[in-house]
Amino acid sequence: MRLVMALQAAVALPRFQPSLGSLLRTRPGSSAILRRKRSQTFALPMLTMAHSAATCSMTEREEKRLFEESSHVLIHTHKPTSQSKRRSIINGGLENLHVVLDFDHTLTAYLCPSGSGERCHECHDVLQHGPYQPKERRETFRAGIEKVWSDQLAGRLGDLSEWWIRFHNEIVAHRITRDEIRDAVVASNAVLRPGAAQLLDWLRRHDVKTTIVSAGVSTVIEEVLGREGIDLHRNVRIVANVPIFDAEGVVLGFEEPLIFSRNKSEVLRGMGFDSEEDDNRRRHNIVLAGNSVGDASCLDGMDHKHSLSFGFLHEEVREEWAIGEICASKLSIQITGDGESSEDLAEHPLTDDGKIKLKEFSNCYDVISCGYQSDFQFLMNLFQEMEEQHKMNKVGLPC
Repeated sequence: MRLVMALQAAVALPRFQPSLGSLLRTRPGSSAILRRKRSQTFALPMLTMAHSAATCSMTEREEKRLFEESSHVLIHTHKPTSQSKRRSIINGGLENLHVVLDFDHTLTAYLCPSGSGERCHECHDVLQHGPYQPKERRETFRAGIEKVWSDQLAGRLGDLSEWWIRFHNEIVAHRITRDEIRDAVVASNAVLRPGAAQLLDWLRRHDVKTTIVSAGVSTVIEEVLGREGIDLHRNVRIVANVPIFDAEGVVLGFEEPLIFSRNKSEVLRGMGFDSEEDDNRRRHNIVLAGNSVGDASCLDGMDHKHSLSFGFLHEEVREEWAIGEICASKLSIQITGDGESSEDLAEHPLTDDGKIKLKEFSNCYDVISCGYQSDFQFLMNLFQEMEEQHKMNKVGLPC
């Protein structure tokens, strides 16, 4: 499979331990890479956001520093195909656009902007580390969650969904409240990915149908977005695990269906997203962004005419790839299933573990952004072009 890459210039981040996850092998392919200048990165004006006092809320200065201090490679799985899909979506117009977004480590950042190298909390991390009172209740809750984690690592869980079921049961058993969930979000280090606020604001202003599909918890998602000064408008629908609260705000359970990392397409089909009669049919061109194989599978549960999938692969970019100008013609490399040549190892922008995950992602996503601090600029460029074409169509100018 031919891969065409575009590299954003910057200084590489320190090396961090890659995240754990199941790795699926895919067929070998080839790649070509080209560099993108830092001056082209994130040209949009900053959206004014109300930040809380949480330690990892991202200021404009911190966001600018992340762009200047991080490196990431933009990869097209097959550039002619992704370009064709991009053109079809642009030609379809804003009135036919449906944007589908994962939340954890897609709309939210992967690393905390403090520079500590600490990973940002996902929804269930936020809940696990909440400042619950009294201390004994907090400790027993966290101990119960740690037991779920240890059973998962030891292979004692019967099904992937069991992790979510047991976690949610601990929330119910410890009578976690809506106010405590809000306090847990305030205490967490969850923060939006650079450019996420601008993306959501653009989608709101153009009334683009937007679906956030997450295996996290809806209340946490709403609170994180609210903490960042983002109000959810009629164009946004959240498909996630929804807590059921009693009159005092105590969690009594969770609504069906349970959503976990690998059943998103099944849930979407069950909710009618694959039906020709659903409003989704009227918005038949989908742009999807995620950071896992399960996120990409959402397209299997949604009726659409054209689609373009964009994946965030949180893997280290080698330092040498953030130095000087890169000539694309010199960077044609082979990715083989059984190992690479020494020349390939020297020229590949990712570490060995990253290369394996890149093969997995290249079988699921049209465009892949590799690096710890990737942004939404690729999608914003696409949407801005759609906006310009929409304006020209309104005044009758040729496109």
